[in-house]
Amino acid sequence: MKMNEEVKNVVVIMGDPTKQDPIKPGNIFDEDDQETVDKLKYALKELNGYHFIYLNNHDILFDRLKKLSESADIHLVLNLCDEGFNNDPTKELNIPVMLEMLDLPYTGASSICLAYCYDKSAVKSIARKMGIPVAEGFLINSDNMQIPNITFPVIIKPNFGDGSFGITKDSIIYSIEELHSAISQMRKKFNYHKSVLVEKFIDVGVTKIVIALS
Repeated sequence: MKMNEEVKNVVVIMGDPTKQDPIKPGNIFDEDDQETVDKLKYALKELNGYHFIYLNNHDILFDRLKKLSESADIHLVLNLCDEGFNNDPTKELNIPVMLEMLDLPYTGASSICLAYCYDKSAVKSIARKMGIPVAEGFLINSDNMQIPNITFPVIIKPNFGDGSFGITKDSIIYSIEELHSAISQMRKKFNYHKSVLVEKFIDVGVTKIVIALS
């Protein structure tokens, strides 16, 4: 860094390792998570002209952000907290809400975008209205297991969930019997009792192989 060059303050927000996380194996931050954080800090440390401030205590997160916004010139906030506020995936939008309230520039999706993204069926509906092709599918509610006529194979996933939450190797279904069993296992294994999205399974793997060989 050159003499008298201004150092830019960058805040990095992450999940709270002291709290349970329903998405992670065992509901806790493990050694792999800590290794990822360590590598991140090591890489960012190599950047000249930046001072990084790491925040992962969600109990005092808003207060810390408020004090920083008042006392320091924050160049940018790296919002890496895809776990959600208090590691609750339904509260992923809470972090950008805080940053918007404090008028802090940040990376990643806005609070409004995240509010839509958490509902997969809503995203599909928006995409369809925009002329973007989406897989055929339907919702199964927790209190209604009526299944319309469908063509197998299909893939099932929680309609409300972060990333690939609830999706496993057993999520690809080939019969009505497997569908009933898989939904029951999903609710039990992931303690998920909201709507389940059932979609036509599109095997892109074979297509990619054929293209690569042609």
